[in-house]
Amino acid sequence: MICPKCDTENPENARYCSHCGAKFEPSYENTLPAEDEQQAESILFEEVRPYLKILLILLILFILAYIVLHFWKSAPATHAYSTTTIVTTTVISNPSNGMAFSGDVKYISNITLTGNIGTTGNVIIQNGVTVTTNGHSIIAGGTLNNQGQINAGNPGDSAPESTVGKNYPNSYGGSGGAGGGGGGQSESGSIAGNASLSNTKISSWFNSGFINYLTGAGGGGACALNKSGGAGGSTTVPGGIVSNINSFVPCTDSGGSPGASGSYGIYLQGRAIVAGSVNASGLQSLLGEGRDSGGGGGGGVVIFSYGSGGFTPGSYSVAGGAAQQDSGAGGAGQVWIYPYGNSPPINP
Repeated sequence: MICPKCDTENPENARYCSHCGAKFEPSYENTLPAEDEQQAESILFEEVRPYLKILLILLILFILAYIVLHFWKSAPATHAYSTTTIVTTTVISNPSNGMAFSGDVKYISNITLTGNIGTTGNVIIQNGVTVTTNGHSIIAGGTLNNQGQINAGNPGDSAPESTVGKNYPNSYGGSGGAGGGGGGQSESGSIAGNASLSNTKISSWFNSGFINYLTGAGGGGACALNKSGGAGGSTTVPGGIVSNINSFVPCTDSGGSPGASGSYGIYLQGRAIVAGSVNASGLQSLLGEGRDSGGGGGGGVVIFSYGSGGFTPGSYSVAGGAAQQDSGAGGAGQVWIYPYGNSPPINP
């Protein structure tokens, strides 16, 4: 490189003149044009672009994996339960096995219970559905909502001809009517007096079996040839007796019909109750042509036991079985509505 001031020859890459010390300005040949610099940057970007794409894909996959894992952990577990196990997350339809449940119990078609139903949730009986309790209870920690019908069912303990109807001496259901005695109308059954309910009494009845305290008695069987009819079964009140017991008149037929069955009672408990339609009526005996008839069965007792959620009344039938030829009708049952407040008599 030649110094422009003193013409001294210097090394090509020298920055100052070795003779006069003048500073050399960079020449055009030693500088990179702007176009070349941009081209270099473009080449560099093209070289790293595949790596940037890979990093971006990995980042997206990481975010998606995090989201999926987060929702998978937070989603509620689902399990398949049968109607014979305790449930926690699902509605059980038509349970009838007498188990305790933790979820809502929903009846969607007609069914007869084979045990008490208890749940900490709600019990729903859909419109048009009949649940026959057959002496068993329905106990809900939430609301018992009866949109269909609850039917008590009948013990099926009809008295044969000329025999006394089935007794339930501790029950507050109606007593049975007497069977026809071959002359004159026989007596009807009686309606029992009210019981003073309490949590203690209800719990005791539950443990001993509500059947003993809420069932209507059976009607007496009608007379057979040369025999008198049978008296109606008793509850806490006497059943009907044959009207001509002291002046026996032989039956003119060849045999009378048996007495009719009374009705089971029903115990229903819920923090709130929508009563709906409830039936605990005694049965009517058969009427045969030319034959005396058995006495009607007594109606059962229905207990609605509700808590702080309140009670919505419904329609109830607790009649005794009607009288037939020369027989007595069954005594009517009763409906008791018991507010327990915040402490239920029976824990589901």
